Amino acid sequence: MNDKALAALGEVFKSELNVSENWELYAENLFPDNEHKVITVLFTADGEKGKISVNYKGTDISPYDNSSYRKYLYRRGSPNGGDITPTTKFSGIDSAETLKSKKVDTILNNVLRRIVDLADNNSEDETAEREIFIRITDLWRNNYEKINTDIHNIYSSLSKDEKFKCGITIGLVRNGELLRNDKLNLLKKALILDGTEGMSVFTGVRSEGENRQCSVCNEIKPRLHGFAAPFKYFTVDKKGYISNYFNLKLAWKNYPVCEDCAQNLYLGSRMLKENLFFRFYRRNYMAVPRLLTGNEAMLGSLVNFLKELKSNLKEAVSEEDIVMEYIASSENYFFLDLVFIDYDAKSQTMKIKSHVEEVLPSRFRTLFKEAREAVNDHITFTNFLAFEEFLQGSKKQAEIYKFRFRFGYLLQFFDDEDYSPIQNAFYGNKFREKNLFERFMNFYRDNYSLKLQGKPYHSLRKTVIEAIGVILYLSELGLLEFNKINYEVKMENKTENLKKESSFDLERLKEFIEANPQFFDRKYKIGLFTLGILIKLVMNIQNANLGSTPFER
Repeated sequence: MNDKALAALGEVFKSELNVSENWELYAENLFPDNEHKVITVLFTADGEKGKISVNYKGTDISPYDNSSYRKYLYRRGSPNGGDITPTTKFSGIDSAETLKSKKVDTILNNVLRRIVDLADNNSEDETAEREIFIRITDLWRNNYEKINTDIHNIYSSLSKDEKFKCGITIGLVRNGELLRNDKLNLLKKALILDGTEGMSVFTGVRSEGENRQCSVCNEIKPRLHGFAAPFKYFTVDKKGYISNYFNLKLAWKNYPVCEDCAQNLYLGSRMLKENLFFRFYRRNYMAVPRLLTGNEAMLGSLVNFLKELKSNLKEAVSEEDIVMEYIASSENYFFLDLVFIDYDAKSQTMKIKSHVEEVLPSRFRTLFKEAREAVNDHITFTNFLAFEEFLQGSKKQAEIYKFRFRFGYLLQFFDDEDYSPIQNAFYGNKFREKNLFERFMNFYRDNYSLKLQGKPYHSLRKTVIEAIGVILYLSELGLLEFNKINYEVKMENKTENLKKESSFDLERLKEFIEANPQFFDRKYKIGLFTLGILIKLVMNIQNANLGSTPFER
């Protein structure tokens, strides 16, 4: 992934955030672009430092959205150690009988304990907050069942969808005033420390360089971080991955990043995960835009275009080709890197499966508009391969099936882990005819076997039509070579005894063959195709006379 492009996205995101305090850069959204609920466990704290009394007030629930998320100071932590502040995702009390909750236990035993350790003894506000958090921890432990019962009751009242996206946090009423997390200095301090120290410290080892060149901006900077990679494609958790004689302290030499660029890389990664993360036929990918010419304002406009597209997709049945179609409508003032990934949200690890770089909108236009329209308008589908089929679940209502090409028809013949058809299509690499036909046959055989077993299967008739569509599509793109026909199709009708009402039309067969030179580029293919027609006619006669087709058995 291009770090300069990622840092540029971070600059755009930073300007959109319009922060007034540094901690706001590191506050994250629990469920980006999704409205959800947050359960607040309320405590009152009265009195001055050294004499503060803390009491449990009750539980409350409030909406949480893109405009209010910062006041809760959520930031994702580790699976075992808990998140950085008491705000965390919540999926309910583990047991209604024992009222045990791993989430609550993590807040009490890990999160709050870390936060009180951050207090500076020379700061009156921080020492007062430390006292409050210690008393909250003790009070919650002493009233564990009571407080957890209230949490359970309010969570149980939510709908199924609201339960799926719910958070929990602590609220404090201090001397009569409700203080959200953004008013508490220790929580803001925890956020900043995790956002900055994590770039230099890993497993207790600090790795920093001084007065050296940053690998992102290429400028000499006074401080360079060693662990600033926003995604874990740069790892240091195994000795063999570290240069400099496996010295973890010198990891910054592998990937030196200055403070400004480290911050921009982090914000850029958030931009990608929250706004530029899409799916393409069961494959996850991130769209990383880069300008050919222009400035940050133009990049901001481009990002807003993609974000708006992402937002509009919520109303769509499927986002598969839609993103590509929208990009195809743009001018060539930018290009996109398509980073196909496996992303584990729990461990935050990312495996790059394929990286398609520097794709211009004109290429999207060729792939998802021009070539597709050429296939849809081809005589094969407008004149020959339209047929009547019953609607799903009905034996009376029927409609005319007309083939409309989708990129997914190509991908269905390949394994989900095979990204070569995507790379070939975007880069203009040719497909091997033999390999392609093998995949057609394997797909057909697999579904034919499912049909014989009485299991759900993909329509065999449509499989053949879709394979023809793929051939025409790749031929239109110039990605499939075929022989130019140097022979004339001649068919003599010697079936004089056939009844005139026979449904077989020899002239129409000839027209079909002549309309598909890509498919019938060799004489033996015409022979195989017409043999297949003969076999199908035999099976139709068997089915009419016997009620079965023993020939295919």
